[in-house]
Amino acid sequence: MLGILAEKTLALACAVQQRALEAETAEEMAQLSHAFVRLSRSVRQSIALHAKEERERLRGDHEATQAKAKARAPAVARRRQLLKREVEDILCADWDPGIEEDDGESYEFARSLSERLDDLAETEDFLDIDPDQLIAQLCEDLAEEAARADAVLAPHKAAPRAAPRPGSGPTPGPRPNGQDPTPPTDSS
Repeated sequence: MLGILAEKTLALACAVQQRALEAETAEEMAQLSHAFVRLSRSVRQSIALHAKEERERLRGDHEATQAKAKARAPAVARRRQLLKREVEDILCADWDPGIEEDDGESYEFARSLSERLDDLAETEDFLDIDPDQLIAQLCEDLAEEAARADAVLAPHKAAPRAAPRPGSGPTPGPRPNGQDPTPPTDSS
């Protein structure tokens, strides 16, 4: 209602301002100008009050959202930990969760699982979905991701190299014709 009041008062103030500009006498212009100032003040007060009410409403909504998130946080953390443990048990029977960043595949798996769990935990229905359904979906997604990564990396994995041949490499071996591999030195 304050917004509507501000709009109507502004329209009236504009009409009064236009009549003041068209006034034929100074007295009429002074009266209309005084009315315009009062209407302008009313518009400003309506807008300010409307803005204050809106801020308070938004603050209340924000506080309610924060309180809901705070109350929900322990349950989300427990659900997230359960899902993480179950997916790791299913997909990584021999995987060490204490791996460091330099173990590329294990680290990538842990990072991907953590990101997916973070995304799921932010959804509104995270606590309502059957955990077995979430575990199955996570396992399927991560297995597909690992298969795609293996397919991309397979051509780049080096085949085992054969042992170097004698004479190849940075230090030359004996030459086939029996010559000494060291160059002659100038003794003069």
